[in-house]
Amino acid sequence: MTSNTPIGATTVPLADQVVLNALPYAAVICDRNGLVLQCNEAIAKLIGVSRDRMMGRKAGFLSRGLINDIENVFASGRTWRGDIVLVGASKESHVCDLSIAPLEYFQNNETRTAVLMTLLENDRQKQAERSLMEQNRHQADANASKSDFIANMGHELRTPLNAIIGNSELIAEAVLGDIPDTYRECGRDVHEAGKHLLELVNNVLDVSKLSAGSMTLQSENADLGTLINEAAKLVHDDISRRKHSLEINLPRTPVTLRCDKLKLKQILINILSNAAKFTPDGGKIQVGLSMTLDDVTISIADNGVGMSPNDIPRALARFSQLHPSGVKESAGTGLGLPLAKLLVELHDGRMSIESDLGKGTTVRISIPRS
Repeated sequence: MTSNTPIGATTVPLADQVVLNALPYAAVICDRNGLVLQCNEAIAKLIGVSRDRMMGRKAGFLSRGLINDIENVFASGRTWRGDIVLVGASKESHVCDLSIAPLEYFQNNETRTAVLMTLLENDRQKQAERSLMEQNRHQADANASKSDFIANMGHELRTPLNAIIGNSELIAEAVLGDIPDTYRECGRDVHEAGKHLLELVNNVLDVSKLSAGSMTLQSENADLGTLINEAAKLVHDDISRRKHSLEINLPRTPVTLRCDKLKLKQILINILSNAAKFTPDGGKIQVGLSMTLDDVTISIADNGVGMSPNDIPRALARFSQLHPSGVKESAGTGLGLPLAKLLVELHDGRMSIESDLGKGTTVRISIPRS
């Protein structure tokens, strides 16, 4: 579900309202602190207050325990269900089945992780409840099986890919003896294709781990200027091949952040690679670093083909690809930006995108300093 309304606004796009009101039960979308981002008339009627009064405020029925359950949903990515006693404005009690499911909510050119909470009164639709519970159970089993399959397949692919990459590099560099240039060119093609495939396998494995909640951070103090320069070196070939200019603007004093250095570098590489890919030859890419008392922000801007605001959610959706005109190649799994976003959120940070079709794109990642 998407919305272009800034968070905290009191008006809601018509499409969102129609979809929520079409649900046969009470529904509310909240952020991780319990702030109501969206709700339908059914929950307002159940509680006994107006819908406008609920918008932008903390959901009154959320106890400390339910807030902890929401955190567990964010951590695991799986649906939570349980019974609660909801007390309305007139002090009447409703025994309800509460379901909490994670979702990505798009507002103000930024996709935020949120939860959809639905409430069914226990004295109604018993059959619907049992059916929904069964569906959730099957879905959880299917997701677990899918994660296991991806992990096993990824590890099986890595071993032969490493052999292909290593041997093709020997051929490309003629390490074992002189060979014709045509064979060396074939070796380079195989080497590049092998590296690309290994990168895709690694991205799929990382997304699988993040979705299963099994990826952890190895945090340490890092000089962000050094990290940015190291990431830029790793994408230097892509940028040079397309004749782009890369400008890195850093503060005069070093900026230190406690983070997972490898994962933050991966975030920067994914965003820089995307900027290089979706900018016509001879373009310009700029990297900036700023900080406040609360967080640090890294921005990566390009003057490439850009995209319309309506396409930003697609760019952040897993396995989704945009194929804009003016770009020579756009191959990949569609995991670069989604993986970067997941890794930023693993650092308790946020990632936002600003873009205009034909004018370029700016990606900002902000991570708390403590």
